[in-house]
Amino acid sequence: MSGMISRLQRHGFQWEDGPLDVLLGRYQNCRAALRWWCNDYKTKNGNPSKFNIDWAPGMKEFMLRNPPKFPVSAACCDRAKKRPSHDFLAAGGFDLNCTGIRKQEGGQRSTTYKSCFDNGHGGIDNYRPLFWWSVQDKELYRKHYGIILSDCYEVWGMKRTGCAGCPMGKGFDEELELAKFFEPKRYRAMLAVFGRSYEYTWRFLEFREKHKIKPKKDEFQFEIWETGDKERISEILA
Repeated sequence: MSGMISRLQRHGFQWEDGPLDVLLGRYQNCRAALRWWCNDYKTKNGNPSKFNIDWAPGMKEFMLRNPPKFPVSAACCDRAKKRPSHDFLAAGGFDLNCTGIRKQEGGQRSTTYKSCFDNGHGGIDNYRPLFWWSVQDKELYRKHYGIILSDCYEVWGMKRTGCAGCPMGKGFDEELELAKFFEPKRYRAMLAVFGRSYEYTWRFLEFREKHKIKPKKDEFQFEIWETGDKERISEILA
């Protein structure tokens, strides 16, 4: 989602509604993001795709009323994770790329990948040896080999981790609360980097609650948690 918003911003989008063909004529070379905005993506069966803005119900209506007044970007994901890994694989002369993705983790993983193996680009195939592992399988393996997990799991009590502080991640409120207690310096850094994004996301969630718009069951980008940090961040950004 952040990538699409970023593309629209770069093309000077005025956060307007209208037919896709009209917007394509108004904003050149922005087809992918405009298709997302106009809910034009379809599955093979002709059903609405998860790659449309309406997969986050209420988001388009909220953005029409409250256009983002700060730059949104997916560059952190691209430059810190995707691009370095792609460059490393391309320069290493590898035949096979192994990753620890599990289908049962849900989210995009449950729909993007259908098997533990696929033929990749540039002669590098992809193998996901843990793809079919259940939570029970993982726990049995951990106990059998005495594996000690990250403090995020063992001490903080988190069930799942991602990019630290990502405002597009599910449950970022919980992560903020934990970081505030266990790693206050990281907490302050998260506020400094993502503060306006947190505030915007909270406003969206409040908008959806006010208008009684229900999220989709497998919508993983947003989740409401009760926390006292909303007022704190508003004070910092004032």
